Amino acid sequence: MGPKNLGAYLLALASLAVSCGVQAAAINRVAYDPNGGFGVALGGLQCETDPPVSPSASGCTIDNLLDLGNVKFGERFEGQTLSRSGNSDMLGGHDSVQSPQWLLTGDAGKNLALVDGGADGILLAGVGPDGSNGGTPKTDALGTGALSLFFNNDQSRFDFILHGWDGFDADNNQSTLFLAFFNFEGVLIGDVLALSDLVDGKNELGFSREGGRKDIAGVSIWSNDDFGFQISGMRHDVDGDREPGGTVPAPSALLLSGLALLAASRATRRKNV
Repeated sequence: MGPKNLGAYLLALASLAVSCGVQAAAINRVAYDPNGGFGVALGGLQCETDPPVSPSASGCTIDNLLDLGNVKFGERFEGQTLSRSGNSDMLGGHDSVQSPQWLLTGDAGKNLALVDGGADGILLAGVGPDGSNGGTPKTDALGTGALSLFFNNDQSRFDFILHGWDGFDADNNQSTLFLAFFNFEGVLIGDVLALSDLVDGKNELGFSREGGRKDIAGVSIWSNDDFGFQISGMRHDVDGDREPGGTVPAPSALLLSGLALLAASRATRRKNV
């Protein structure tokens, strides 16, 4: 392929990448896979008491970040805004996230909770704006808080089981579960997902990056459900730690770099003619 044809080819690819919105590619909802990838174990976790004890059905609060090896949990990411709707935390400001590695805790007693889910094992929940009494979330606070997670490596898939869904908000309208996915630079991937078709009780949920691209670094989950929610059964598809430098540049950026090199090459050839 000659320089002229190569230039036309690169221009066409760059145009295609821009028109397809490479960065804005969707997160697709898929069937939950209980055996895929790597699990995030909650079993054996204990309350932050002295001495530590196992969580009860009413839950116990965690005021620090929860580090489970390949993934860390908190309330939100730096740059996100926190507000209240009924009894629930609501997150906004997703375009202002600096990087999901800047994971923040909520205020004392309003961060995370561990819950004894009986046959479902230990469940993880966010503690809502009503907070806790002596380390035990208030009734209207358990599960009504936002929770966010940061992966040690970039993922193309994230699955989890949602527990305790009631289906109605504080005004008795249909409730919604919200999810925001971010890359390592803190850029929102696609749009915030809003799920309003969930069944009462337990829902098995899976989410996959368009084209299998591995760039999911962080996820925020929140809802306006009056009863809140808890999660378990979390799975992701990439193990280990992220290599230095974060994610690979988007294809559009690589194409533009290629065009720049081609332009420089042509300029040099003209100068030497």
